[in-house]
Amino acid sequence: MRSAALATVGLLCMAGCSTIGYYSQAAVGQLDVLTSSVPVEQVIDDPATDELLRAKLLALPGITRFAVDGLGLPASDSFARYLPLDRAAMVWSVVATPVDDLAPRQWCYPVVGCA
Repeated sequence: MRSAALATVGLLCMAGCSTIGYYSQAAVGQLDVLTSSVPVEQVIDDPATDELLRAKLLALPGITRFAVDGLGLPASDSFARYLPLDRAAMVWSVVATPVDDLAPRQWCYPVVGCA
């Protein structure tokens, strides 16, 4: 019961800053990405995989090794899963600036903070 009350309060707080619809579509989209992606190895092993895609996926270990060893980036499993998209891009990034300035306008969000 307490967790339901906290969730309700959280939703009401988010609604004060923006529409609940925006956050719910973002959450549903993220859940879709997490549940629809497959391990890269599975795509490589699939005989139906296009050869160009297979070649790109086979290059991933060398690329990630360079990122860790050559650039000093932290090792992670960021590129361990693959999701074929049915659209041009995963997200679109929109930047706004005042007419006479190149400093970006800043927006603040309840969960992720200011961007």
